Amino acid sequence: MLFQNMKQCCLAVTALKKSPVAALELIDSRSLAAVVGKPAMPLSKAQVAELVIDAAALLVETRSVLPEELDENIEQLLAVLEPFQTAVPAKFSNEPAIIEELY
Repeated sequence: MLFQNMKQCCLAVTALKKSPVAALELIDSRSLAAVVGKPAMPLSKAQVAELVIDAAALLVETRSVLPEELDENIEQLLAVLEPFQTAVPAKFSNEPAIIEELY
């Protein structure tokens, strides 16, 4: 999830505290710029250049052995994040190749 400013990103972290989060990584705009061109990076160099210096992203992981429970976790996380303005719509993946690229 990409946020226009660090404050909104941090508020989202606080809101996610009681959600089914297995891991959470906060990435500032300089770190985003450092990974431009990597396979899992959804933003181009031009898109990252347009970000304000205060932009930040969250990499959120949720886990479950049961596919139905994983879907429920994702729905719950998206509901918690809905009030926050993200620069790019929040999305989750359960594809092993994508998860491996992100981590």
